[in-house]
Amino acid sequence: MVAALCVGLFIYAGGAVVMVVFAAALVAVVLHGAARLIRRVLPVRQWVAVVLFLAGFVGSVSLVVHVSGPELVTQLSHLYAALTHERDTLHAALDKNPVGHSVLNHIPRFFGGNQTSGPLGSEGAGGGMDFAGP
Repeated sequence: MVAALCVGLFIYAGGAVVMVVFAAALVAVVLHGAARLIRRVLPVRQWVAVVLFLAGFVGSVSLVVHVSGPELVTQLSHLYAALTHERDTLHAALDKNPVGHSVLNHIPRFFGGNQTSGPLGSEGAGGGMDFAGP
């Protein structure tokens, strides 16, 4: 019981550190597996296989970005414009409805609501950063 409590407290207190450790372990497992596959085909050392895999991976990603990058940027800009329009339409629809207006008044401006003051000052929880727009 004490051990489980200690592990739970460790995860709660150092959650970000635990996530980084698990992410590093996952990357190491993927690199090791890819290197094993390369070593089955080519008689090279482990580190050479890892370097070959990373070079192939970076080259593949670079090729994909080079070939489809301009189209991807165009699509993302259209998506951003569409999402911004939909967000503004939803905000306007909620602002017209009395219940929706009341809900928006209780949501900080940081999250797209109408509330301008909160427990953290005049800017609300966002500290001056407004990700959701006006």
